[in-house]
Amino acid sequence: MFAPVIERKIPWAYIFGNHDDEFGKSRKDIMDYVVQKPYCLSVHGDENLTGVGNFILEVKDEKEKKTKALLYLMDSGAYTPIKKLGHYNWFAFDQVEWYRAQSAAYTKENKGKPYPALAFFHIPLAEYPLMTTAKDAKIIGEKREDECNGKLNTGMFTAMREAGDVMGTFVGHDHDNDYIGAYYGIYLAYGRYSGGKTVYNNLGNNGCRIIELK
Repeated sequence: MFAPVIERKIPWAYIFGNHDDEFGKSRKDIMDYVVQKPYCLSVHGDENLTGVGNFILEVKDEKEKKTKALLYLMDSGAYTPIKKLGHYNWFAFDQVEWYRAQSAAYTKENKGKPYPALAFFHIPLAEYPLMTTAKDAKIIGEKREDECNGKLNTGMFTAMREAGDVMGTFVGHDHDNDYIGAYYGIYLAYGRYSGGKTVYNNLGNNGCRIIELK
């Protein structure tokens, strides 16, 4: 899976979906393997934090090597920790607090101005279906299934909106959605299903989302 980018010497990072540790290896075991691969920028992150692979990548300019943007990468978990409460997980409170603390520290470093940032994780936030079902909803792309988000809202979107740095969040999880839309000042987006012909994929051609930071 990583070979195409490694062969082209492209720096890359990896975050977990809900299925990754269902085949005999833990998230830690998988990350131990992944971080040894060439050009990999992923790290384990804080071991005291919920999940494996909560980390930040700093995007720097080529000349002065100064931080110009941030990429938050987070482990959105797998399945609900509370029986009969939906099917999928939600961000833990310590992850929300970790984001808040990191964002505040970077903003302070930048003399009180938030760095422009993007966030990447697997399971969509509870705000995704709120956005697409709003009366004035305007989305670009396909929505061919209901969002499979965690049923509890622990405030990650609110934290991002208050911090003012995250411009957009990018998720996977739902194979038949590839849309993007704006919700109270933050773009909520999917990638596009890019795996093989497994389980379901009704969007037609597999693909990906390309993001240009200017």
